[in-house]
Amino acid sequence: MDFIIIDDDEVNNMLCQLIIKHATGGANVEAFIYPKEGLNYIKNAYSQSPERKETILFLDVNMPEMDGWEFLEQFDKLNEDIKSQLRVIILSSSVNEEDKRRAAENRYVVNYLVKPLRKETIQSILSSL
Repeated sequence: MDFIIIDDDEVNNMLCQLIIKHATGGANVEAFIYPKEGLNYIKNAYSQSPERKETILFLDVNMPEMDGWEFLEQFDKLNEDIKSQLRVIILSSSVNEEDKRRAAENRYVVNYLVKPLRKETIQSILSSL
């Protein structure tokens, strides 16, 4: 299982990487503070791979330049082969009910978590797959 983090908070990304690696015994984790860079990485890495990569994408909602909802609009335009390899989990500090509603209605979002990410959360996610 691979992981991608897209969040404009570098400190949160570093903490998430450490937590994921500790919880999984060293899974591959890519982190991006710019959503457009993350989207480009996904386009390139997941379209050129001869094998399927099962990946969890942790996505923040509140980011400048491109927020999580705009990211999901762009994600929707990707090839189905790419999208089918990723499970999107919103990881946000937002407890806004509107954000939770939008996440629940989005066909790509499988869960909505409030920061901070915890080792137990990663283990729970992995055991539910």
